[in-house]
Amino acid sequence: MTASIVAATFIATDGDYLEAIIEVDGQRLHVMDEFGGAQMAAGTHVQLELWPMTSESDDQDAIFSSYLSRKKGKTALRDGLL
Repeated sequence: MTASIVAATFIATDGDYLEAIIEVDGQRLHVMDEFGGAQMAAGTHVQLELWPMTSESDDQDAIFSSYLSRKKGKTALRDGLL
């Protein structure tokens, strides 16, 4: 996974290294505040580096189960093997 630099709008924070809410392309994201959000006013436009990560409380099976339940039939894994 790689980082992405995005243009975001700061919405709110619970404090440094706690949950913050930003908006990117019209979608609200809940992120860790490692950017000093406590000193920002809501609506401030910022450039942020985002790394995709699951939270510690997320269960990997729960994250991917909806995807897996939609898969139908066999899937080729490698070199034509099923």
